[in-house]
Amino acid sequence: MSTKSLADIAKEMAGIDIAILSSHTENGAIANRPMSNNGDVTYDGTSYYFTYEEARTVADIQLNPKVALGFSSEAGCSRQGSTLPSRVPQN
Repeated sequence: MSTKSLADIAKEMAGIDIAILSSHTENGAIANRPMSNNGDVTYDGTSYYFTYEEARTVADIQLNPKVALGFSSEAGCSRQGSTLPSRVPQN
């Protein structure tokens, strides 16, 4: 696997506007929420996601701070340095 700098990753992610934030609910279920990656600003590699303090998202993360972020672009999905097809082939 090749090593990429933060600048390389930021350049690749600059056009991605939607991220999926996955967290665990209080009963252990996985909750997925679309979040804006704010593709309209200059991206330097630091991501910020905003919600209301009273939102269930905040309560879930306070109970279990282990979360995952998923990103997708027209070129495909990126995960651990490999590119996966953005569409699952139909049988």
